[in-house]
Amino acid sequence: MIDFNFYKAWHTAARPAYEALPPVIHQLVERVARECDELTQQKDLTMPWPDAASLVPDLPPEIGITAMTTLRAAFDAIDPLILAQAAYVVYFYGHWGGSWTGDAAATKHTNTGCYWKFAHYADQSLRAQLGFPEVNKTTHSPGIGWRVAEGMLLLTFVSDKPNDGWKHERVGLATLGVLSHAREIQHYVFEERVKLLQDKLLPRDGSPFALMLATYMWMEEKTAVEAYRLEYQRKLDEKVGDRYAEQLAKQWGV
Repeated sequence: MIDFNFYKAWHTAARPAYEALPPVIHQLVERVARECDELTQQKDLTMPWPDAASLVPDLPPEIGITAMTTLRAAFDAIDPLILAQAAYVVYFYGHWGGSWTGDAAATKHTNTGCYWKFAHYADQSLRAQLGFPEVNKTTHSPGIGWRVAEGMLLLTFVSDKPNDGWKHERVGLATLGVLSHAREIQHYVFEERVKLLQDKLLPRDGSPFALMLATYMWMEEKTAVEAYRLEYQRKLDEKVGDRYAEQLAKQWGV
């Protein structure tokens, strides 16, 4: 049986991609955690923005975000390319991670929905910049369409055949430039158009972000996934044991 090795995906791709995000993104993650802890998704699937602004420490002036910038304005001020990538990275950093990582920094916000909320706010900002509704609306009209989810531009297809359903695929980052290029690439077969778009618009440079997008890389036999988990846990236990022994040595001189 094949399974998704989210242990390896998080450790190999999501973690380094998250750590490589610009400081302004990490500061925004902290703001979301601080200002939005009590906020929940609405019936129309939007996330409400907090009313009050809070301090944003030590932002360089070229960012254009002042100490009293509202959270919405702070998201809107980020370069769309950076924000779109950050939405995907932050979302799956939280989605694939968890207490199993043994990393206090990685688990700090996993129980608050912070990483999901960050991606949702980023999507609302990106959709507005693309001229899309701020929440994805399900349509049953046959044909091709576009959506934004986790910072990615999705090509969608609704069949005109009864009970044939609809499908969507990630084809690039959710920015105006990418959308403009995507609309230029045409093919009457949905799967062929998706392949053309992905080959042109998705990164293939072997970076942690590119590896996160290549989800097929992390599909393995379930036995291999379990073996990786056990080995990761063994190494984690060794580190914990080493730290404990070090503390004992300092305390008791043993």
